[in-house]
Amino acid sequence: MKLYFFQSLLIFTIKLTYSQTWDYKIFNDNVYELRDRWGDSQKYIAKFYVHNDSISYYYETKGEKDNWIQVAFPKDFKLIKTPNQITYPQKFIIKAEVLRETVFTDTITYYPGPKGKLQLFPTEIPIELNSNFINEKPLDAYHWEDSLGMNYFIRTTNHTGYSSHIYFYHFTKNKTCTLKRKHVDYVNNCESKSNVNHVIESIQITDLNEDNIAEVSCVYNVGCHEKQTKIFMLTEGKKYLIRGDQNLQKGYKIGRELTKEPEFLRFLQNKWDNEINK
Repeated sequence: MKLYFFQSLLIFTIKLTYSQTWDYKIFNDNVYELRDRWGDSQKYIAKFYVHNDSISYYYETKGEKDNWIQVAFPKDFKLIKTPNQITYPQKFIIKAEVLRETVFTDTITYYPGPKGKLQLFPTEIPIELNSNFINEKPLDAYHWEDSLGMNYFIRTTNHTGYSSHIYFYHFTKNKTCTLKRKHVDYVNNCESKSNVNHVIESIQITDLNEDNIAEVSCVYNVGCHEKQTKIFMLTEGKKYLIRGDQNLQKGYKIGRELTKEPEFLRFLQNKWDNEINK
């Protein structure tokens, strides 16, 4: 019997125990996807178990044809067994069953927070970088270390007449400082002085794909009569963005580049829900 399986760049090691028609993905942010590749099962029930010796979670959902099922741990799961106190991280076995057959099984290490051990520290702006901020007002600066070396993230603003600009800089330093990415947003011809602003406390560092290269994300507002709220992420010189208008009930728009990075997308969506739609 041939074993058919789907491997994603975002998947970590998978142990395939049964699969003739099933494709599945396990993402680093503990989201699992499953489908009947050939659509032989018109309708079925998929059962998911996450457990160790002291804690057990369970979730079941309906599937149909070759459509993907998506399950998020622990959000979608019901806790069915737990000790009085839980310490983290926890190692779990995850298993999926369809018609009492095991589709996949694997082990995960779960911690209730963004993945990654990198730390963000407030810092002074290195003297050699000051020439990058002519006519700009630096607001804050942070540093961290990852496999790229020492990193600096700096936020600034500039107000000239009826125009305002907001800046984000990411530098890396080995022997010298190199500009990795610069992000700029602005408003022109607006009399309001509060037409752009950084949400200072929103800054966050993660390592969602666990490659020891940080992602740094934060929120800002821009606009004159109708402001937009934006959350963006920088990593390895790439930018990812979601944005919504003043009527946040309409939700947000997703930058095209995020369609190729589902873990980044889910993180920014959760950040929006936690920090914007409070």
